[in-house]
Amino acid sequence: SADVYRAPLTDSSEEDVITSASDSNEKVLDTTHYNLTLKSTTKVNLEEGQNALVKSRAEVKIKPLNKQEAPSKTLLDQEFAQEPKTMVDECCSAFKITELHDSSSNTTSCLIDTSNSNVGGASGMNFSPIKINKQSTIVQKYPNLQFHNQWNAVGDALLENNGKTLRVTFLKNTSLPFLQGGPLLGDYIFHEVHFHWGMKDCCGTEHVIDGQRYAVEAHFLYFKKDYENLKTAMQYADGIAVVAIILTVGGPVNPHFAELVKDMPLLREANSGTYVSAESIFSWIRPTIDSAKGYYCYKGSLTNSPQYIDNAIWMVFPEPVLFCCQQSSEFRKLKSTKGDLLRKNYRPPKPL
Repeated sequence: SADVYRAPLTDSSEEDVITSASDSNEKVLDTTHYNLTLKSTTKVNLEEGQNALVKSRAEVKIKPLNKQEAPSKTLLDQEFAQEPKTMVDECCSAFKITELHDSSSNTTSCLIDTSNSNVGGASGMNFSPIKINKQSTIVQKYPNLQFHNQWNAVGDALLENNGKTLRVTFLKNTSLPFLQGGPLLGDYIFHEVHFHWGMKDCCGTEHVIDGQRYAVEAHFLYFKKDYENLKTAMQYADGIAVVAIILTVGGPVNPHFAELVKDMPLLREANSGTYVSAESIFSWIRPTIDSAKGYYCYKGSLTNSPQYIDNAIWMVFPEPVLFCCQQSSEFRKLKSTKGDLLRKNYRPPKPL
């Protein structure tokens, strides 16, 4: 069986959070946390102000390679141990989390997803991507999701075609952005952003939202600061966080996305790269983040790894970024390591 635990809201008031973020010129997004997907029609009643956290088998199954590097308890385990628990029946043997919160009204409502859970992954847990149904989500208010050093990033980044995807990483002389708040317990350091696309603009994203797919999906990958690097973080249940941004064709040239696109003709061949400004990596997503009413969040796996490590906390922003068909077509001109055009590098969605 699995336990559902209550977790309190942050001790800091919303006003305090906004004030501190304003002082550092960072965007604060009022948003939410977890949702529980059950394997039958079991219902969990949540009182007002109560937030649901689920202790999955991931916390037990995923072990570090080096036992000496492992803390006695993860931050998640410590919070679970401190909080009184509310039991649900044994059908909740695993979980996924999906949610959307309307921050404009600051109201919450609870919807339990009762679809069957078909779980898998590196340790038999949570596959990604998934099909997200807004009507099958539970909404809970959680600490604000905060982006640090994203909008004013200074330094250089490497834009490369590695033969599998278009990928951007920061150079060592660049101050690394980090993410905190929302469903995250601690700071998460930016590692890379990579893209997924298809043969046509109608079918390139990995996540499907209310039956709809779009042209391109960008994954901003972060690792927990406590674990120092991505390789170590991949061994922990709370090691990875991914922010997914969707792009759709239907507008003029997107000037914020233009700096990345203009250099893509230089990357037609696999294993080629060029330098871009660090700021350009994030500038094109800022309008979407600024105007977002919330995001969907669930526990899943990486989608571009042979192991499909299933310890990723996903935050999928449903409002797509608009760009033009000329910008979208540049992705399909990139070549794979085999020399053919890289026109389909997405993983099909997995059932819950």
